[in-house]
Amino acid sequence: MIRFLESLRIQASPPDELIVVDGSEAPDDPRLKLVLDSLPWRVVYVRSERQGITVQRNIGLNALHSSAELVGFFDDDVVLDAGYLRMIVEAFGRDKNKRIGGMNGFPLVDGNRRSSRNPVYELIDVPDLYGCNMIYRAEAIGNLRFDENLALYGWMEDWDFSKRVARDRRLVCCNQAYFYHLQSPKARVNGRKFGYMQIANRNYLYKKHRVFDRREYVFYASILLKNLARSYRKTYRERCLGNLRALREIFHEGG
Repeated sequence: MIRFLESLRIQASPPDELIVVDGSEAPDDPRLKLVLDSLPWRVVYVRSERQGITVQRNIGLNALHSSAELVGFFDDDVVLDAGYLRMIVEAFGRDKNKRIGGMNGFPLVDGNRRSSRNPVYELIDVPDLYGCNMIYRAEAIGNLRFDENLALYGWMEDWDFSKRVARDRRLVCCNQAYFYHLQSPKARVNGRKFGYMQIANRNYLYKKHRVFDRREYVFYASILLKNLARSYRKTYRERCLGNLRALREIFHEGG
């Protein structure tokens, strides 16, 4: 979190307001309070007793100032390039007809994957947004909220939310708004819970959006087999157990 906040501090186009929703089980970090107190914009800090990214993002939306034009959602393991927000704000500003509803930046680092900077500026249409960094027009969100019925920590909440915005707006990636997704292992949900969400959340959302068909069961089986193939590692053994729990529930409920 502190690395993200420091990268926000040096933005060429700083935000007007920062809302931090802390749902961690760890005790309050005095270093975090020092950094938040030193930031030169309005900061709203909310300690959430309820866990899950859908809950926390809805708390942030409900705390948003009514004058906000753009709303960004960032994971705490993201670090922004100094020009990230300037590129995003300028891209929205050039969209005079306000057809763009949401936007991602471009990852120079995403876990183990590394990419080079892009020589030519582009806005690339995408079918959905990557939840670790996504910025929306506030008017495109309106009364939309993240679906708190998603199991456990809400995996795939970004796909669901951006799909709803995309019903009448464009979603794009600004290929020169750079960021680094460092994916700290300490922040990862445990293997069994993630394995459950891999299947249960996808099954729930595909039925919700009416894009489910019976071939999905083949995909669920492939997830289980991939985890099984790597089950010599404890994380993937736990994912297998989570997969099996989700599949039992799906078939018990009749699909």
